[in-house]
Amino acid sequence: MFAARWPHGWRCLRCDGERYSCTHNGRKLWECLDCGYQCSSIVGTVFENTKLPLRTWFLAIYLMTQSKNAVSALELKRQLGVSYKTAWSIKHKLLQTMLLREEQRRLDGRVEVDDAYLGGERPGKRGRGAASKTPFVAAIQTNSERKPLYIRLTPVAGFTYKALKQWSAECLSSTARVVSDGLGCFGAVTHTAAQHERRRNDRTSFDQYIENF
Repeated sequence: MFAARWPHGWRCLRCDGERYSCTHNGRKLWECLDCGYQCSSIVGTVFENTKLPLRTWFLAIYLMTQSKNAVSALELKRQLGVSYKTAWSIKHKLLQTMLLREEQRRLDGRVEVDDAYLGGERPGKRGRGAASKTPFVAAIQTNSERKPLYIRLTPVAGFTYKALKQWSAECLSSTARVVSDGLGCFGAVTHTAAQHERRRNDRTSFDQYIENF
């Protein structure tokens, strides 16, 4: 755990000091020799303050990430040998951690983007930007064979240059190569991404993703 948490050497979370000693006060703690701050190897992680063995958490992570279908709290209860309340808590803490990780991910490499709208059919304006529908950017990072690696669906205020400039700053890396259908506002991605090109055909990786979803 120590090597995984501090692969480049221990650093104090309070003063950023590098000098430390190991103490035992019911559990192993690392104490900063500069400011006296003490912490364990799991402080600031999803495991902090847990009373369960870490192997129980690791098994839960394995079950949740390797299953093709969502693992229920009831199934975790059976597999981990814990109460339903504990299994439910483990599941939701891990889901929150996964969500946070995905929100922090910046799409890189070849990224296909498209405009999309979410909402049921209602009387009113038809076509692109129909009334009562929520606009969102559909972005997919693909590999060299154009197979989806990551997908990100982000609600936006509208398909304007300003909105897409903000979206690109939050969701794209500076080396991303963005491919779009040429909608004017997508030109804003060049403020963040390295390249922007117009798609040569109407079929997108997003279309393929939806078909396989």
